Parts: sequence; structure tokens; C-alpha cells
Amino acid sequence: MSELNAYLDRLGIRIFSAHSAYGFWRAIKQNIDLAVGKSRAEKNVNILNKYKLFFKTVQFCLETTFIIELYKFFDKRKDVLKLVEDDSYEPGIAKNMITKKSKIDIENIVKANKPTIDQIKILRKNLFAHDKKNKDILLIPSVPDLDKLFEGVRNICKIISNETGCKINEWPDQDGKEKNQLFVQIIDDLEKGVELVNKEIAINQV
Repeated sequence: MSELNAYLDRLGIRIFSAHSAYGFWRAIKQNIDLAVGKSRAEKNVNILNKYKLFFKTVQFCLETTFIIELYKFFDKRKDVLKLVEDDSYEPGIAKNMITKKSKIDIENIVKANKPTIDQIKILRKNLFAHDKKNKDILLIPSVPDLDKLFEGVRNICKIISNETGCKINEWPDQDGKEKNQLFVQIIDDLEKGVELVNKEIAINQV
């Protein structure tokens, strides 16, 4: 395996890790919103509250993972793996193999997502990688903005793959449907477990 292929494989693993963590975080967030239906949302919230410590820990770990992993693709440091440098817009991988047109395409993708990238950078620096003593209120970007950024990462990967002939493995479940279904199944299974335990307690009390 060439050095370039090895680097692209490592980047692919990073992208998969970031997108997986984001997908499950998004599934939790979307399934406590009334958009899924009042009864469904209330049931989800009740189960999350019953196992509050567990789910709060899971949510924080997912946030930490996808924020830290996501900004790595745009890191400015010269000695790290990245897709493209923030601000300079220089491709971080195979820069000498990419055509001028593709560099412009990559730059346009980054510019279109620059506010979200900057927000991720601030979160990573001041909250997740370090915990700044005095900091402003830090908000995670919206789901639509994060979806757009991940789509941008995917398109940059395609450009690099096409230019170099080296494939960057695409992550499965890009729209998050499988992760969403899995989260709903977990909630339903937990609810059934609670019901069974309550029935056993009621029987034992008779």
C-alpha cells in the first residue's frame, strides 16, 4: 500500500468515526423534538430521564467525538492529516496531485461552510479539547448546518479520490436513517423492560 493510500485510509476511518458519532447525537436530538409526534417525543424523553446519567454521558461523549474529529479535517498544523487547511484552503492530502479547478472546487466548499467550521473550531479549542476559564456562551451548530458540512466533507473526499485514483471509503448510512431506527428500537426495548419490571414488582407485592 502506498503512503498516500495509507493516509487516505486513516482519514476515511476518522470521517467514519466523526459521522457515526454525529449520526447518533442527531438521532437523540431529533427524537425528543415534537416533530416526531407528541406521544413519541414524550415517551422518548421519559426513558431518557429515567436513565438520565447514562444518556447525558452518551450525548456528551458523542458531541466531544464529532466536534474534535470534524475539525481535524481542516486543521492548520503542518504535521497532521487533514483534508484541507482552514483559511488557506490548501488541500492537506495529495496537494500536488490536484488540479487547479479541483482546488477551486474545494475552496468553494470550504467557503460555503466557513461559519460552521469556525464555530466547530471555537468549540474544540475553548470547550472540548480545552476548558477555557472565561468563555462566551458556546453553541453547537444547527443540524442543517452540520449536515451541510458533512456533505461538504464527503464532496471533498470525492474530489481527492477522483484526482488521485485512491478511494476514500465512504461512510454508510449517510442520511442517518439506520441510526435513527436503532435509537428508536433502544427506547422501545427499554420501555418494554421497564413495563416487565413493574409487572414483576406488582405481582410480588400481591
